[in-house]
Amino acid sequence: MIKRKRILFVDDQSNVLLALKRLLHGSLSEWELTFTNSAAEALDRLAQYEYDVVVSDMKMPGMSGIELLKIVRSQHPRAARIILSGQFDQAEIEQSVELVHRYLSKPCDIETLKSTIVEACALRDRITDASLQQLIPTVSSLPSLPGLLADLIRELHSEEPSMSRIAELMASDVGMTTQLLHLVNSSFFGLPRQIENPKQAVSYLGLNIIRPLALSAGVFSQFDVASVRGFDITQFTHHSLCVSRIAEQVLRDLRADAASIGHACCAGIVHDVGHLVFAAFRAAEFQRALDQAEDSQRPLRLVEREVFGADHAEVGAQLLGLWGLPTPIVDAVRWHHNPSSSENSGKLLPLTGVHIADNLVNQLTNGPHVCTEELDTNYVDQFGIRVQIPAWQELARVVIERRTQDAA
Repeated sequence: MIKRKRILFVDDQSNVLLALKRLLHGSLSEWELTFTNSAAEALDRLAQYEYDVVVSDMKMPGMSGIELLKIVRSQHPRAARIILSGQFDQAEIEQSVELVHRYLSKPCDIETLKSTIVEACALRDRITDASLQQLIPTVSSLPSLPGLLADLIRELHSEEPSMSRIAELMASDVGMTTQLLHLVNSSFFGLPRQIENPKQAVSYLGLNIIRPLALSAGVFSQFDVASVRGFDITQFTHHSLCVSRIAEQVLRDLRADAASIGHACCAGIVHDVGHLVFAAFRAAEFQRALDQAEDSQRPLRLVEREVFGADHAEVGAQLLGLWGLPTPIVDAVRWHHNPSSSENSGKLLPLTGVHIADNLVNQLTNGPHVCTEELDTNYVDQFGIRVQIPAWQELARVVIERRTQDAA
């Protein structure tokens, strides 16, 4: 018998809880639902049972939703944390951005709420290693390139900050891009569509949101260059940006729609974000995986599965999915090494561009930990695009050379 997922709802308004009970009644066969009207009562329930998801209002008397979720993150790290609230202000955004996985605004369409909970539960089930199940929900920020954060702060402190310069800086960093997309795709801002481009995200958020986040909230941090021997975050970023540029062009050449092209561009930037998670939060184990991969001359992701119980693609996709990034981006991250295993492997997707681009960049890049896996020809051949690969190889050479010159 499959164990039902436990979902805890917290709201001081009885009418809201009654409405949720009524609307979610049909989910009782899948979920065990608990409704509480205070944070104190919620903590009592959490002390008795392990919950998979906690859905809380923001503004409550006594203990607020933010204060509650701080405790949940500390004492119950495996639970997904969702805010369902009717009011958000600037201070609450700053306080909660490191705590909350997903933000939903009242009134919330019940199907949106249900799908958000289903996704959170499904993501957790995909990772079987207990330590990773506990780690991933606690990740609130990802480290950035040394010096880049300082450049961003200088620009934000200038008398007339340039939004184009701020966008350029943030779009050139994997950690900042991931955090931007997490925030801008929340319901805080009520945007009519998902945003997949980091420069668009900067434009939508604006200086009044970005400045306090960068300067005081601790959302962005600098990577400790000495934390993992052999993991060069500058080289990592160079690889990610090259993959992004090539994946975008592959989708353009294949006449994909604008949304898919944007998703491919963004997925290319964040496709290896799982490596950042390992390097920042599991440095000793990641060091062991890097050393073993080099010694055995095996692809790093295979060694990661032995060391962590999951590879960087799985971990990256779990984090991005939990943070609410668009599904095509999450899928491209999850399957970029083995696209034939994707449920949508027969469709031309951002995954197609990222898989091809990642393979081409790896072929042309020297380094001890470059993935040596081959292009998934069975996947590529179903689209009849093998003939275009030589042109993309030449594009990859040009992109890598230009980025190398720009960095010099």
